[in-house]
Amino acid sequence: MPFGTIGLPKGESWIKVNCISRSKSVNLELSLEKIGGFSVGCSGVSVEKTAHQLNLEAARRLHFTVNTEDSVRWYVSIQAPAR
Repeated sequence: MPFGTIGLPKGESWIKVNCISRSKSVNLELSLEKIGGFSVGCSGVSVEKTAHQLNLEAARRLHFTVNTEDSVRWYVSIQAPAR
């Protein structure tokens, strides 16, 4: 599922994901164009929380996507350094 594009300044940023499945446990995959991505196991019992650090050598715009099943409720937040 396409999600969006965000501009990030140079330095350390954090990408945080919270998710829960309304059925069985399933994976959520967050992909960052030209950087990589990560997977989170979304439980059917409680909210899963994870954070990943991203260190950019220069400011840039990042396109990211989230892929998972329709039964998953998810929330992504990005904490970036001051510009």
